[in-house]
Amino acid sequence: MMGKLEVAYTEVIKAIMISSVQDEDDISFDQAGQWAEDIVKIAGELPKLSEVEKDESARAFFLQMAKHAGEIQNLAKSERWEGMMAALFRLQATCMGCHEKIRN
Repeated sequence: MMGKLEVAYTEVIKAIMISSVQDEDDISFDQAGQWAEDIVKIAGELPKLSEVEKDESARAFFLQMAKHAGEIQNLAKSERWEGMMAALFRLQATCMGCHEKIRN
């Protein structure tokens, strides 16, 4: 499941960050929204894994992850690139915090 999450996260980054060097007409809003939706779904499933089901800290990170990915998804629907960038940075901070506290 973590592998799927990493793929979705990487694709969200590509869809949003590559857009910054493209014309606004080429921004991959649909792709970013679809990959963000995958992150929301996976983040909802991660707390059910036996190794984290009783870890409240991990569960909190997954909830934040889903929240920020949901923000990207909603902002993509309204084609708000600047907002998507800000939400991506919040998502990245959540991921990094989880890696520092839980995974390492």
